[in-house]
Amino acid sequence: MAVVKVPERLRAYVEPKIRDVAMVTSGGILMSAIKLGVETLTYLAPLKAFRKLRGPLVEVYNGEFQHSGELELEVSGGRVHLSKGANHVVAKCRDPDDFEISPGRLSIEGCEVKVTAESLHRLILNVAGGYVNVDGMELTALKADITGGAVDAQLELVRGAVSIEASGGVFAGRLSYKPFEGESQLRISTAGGVVSIDLQLPEEVGLAVSKSVVGGVARVPQPINRGMGSFLSQWTWRAAPRR
Repeated sequence: MAVVKVPERLRAYVEPKIRDVAMVTSGGILMSAIKLGVETLTYLAPLKAFRKLRGPLVEVYNGEFQHSGELELEVSGGRVHLSKGANHVVAKCRDPDDFEISPGRLSIEGCEVKVTAESLHRLILNVAGGYVNVDGMELTALKADITGGAVDAQLELVRGAVSIEASGGVFAGRLSYKPFEGESQLRISTAGGVVSIDLQLPEEVGLAVSKSVVGGVARVPQPINRGMGSFLSQWTWRAAPRR
């Protein structure tokens, strides 16, 4: 299941084409996506992402971290907040073994973690549980693999590639693109999860669409030919059992 939130000027292109398989929303992106999952998929798992962590938490790390422009977050529980700032991590866990850090990679299981990063270009999210918030990061590439939990992302992007796969859980994102030349790509694949995208495109950027359907039906917006840039949106729906 996918949810697309678009600027008012694109709504006429999008809504008639996706009404059978998706929803155009105007409320909060993350909560709209979770509500849709609960109502249409009988899918309650993402609600677990907001449960309060039990037991006392101990600070297991407070310091700088290194990366070469790429950061991978592997999250299987807990709460993670990523925002712009000097490269720094604060992690609180019940067990020190629940947090691992290495250059360009953080592994988190049932911890509360605050991360600030600068000069970051590519973000990789592997989320199997918990809640991940990404706020105001400027990127050229995003790769998200969501099998559980909830991701709430507000990103500023330039020309590059975004790939989101959801076989469980929820991904809700506001993707704001700056003017660019050439081609930028957005790939969305769902097989039992929920993806909600608020796509903000510059006036001069066109829209090209392709689709792939396995065991379901996908209706996508018509292409928009204009401007110096082209935005390629690729959609894949796969049938998945109700949960």
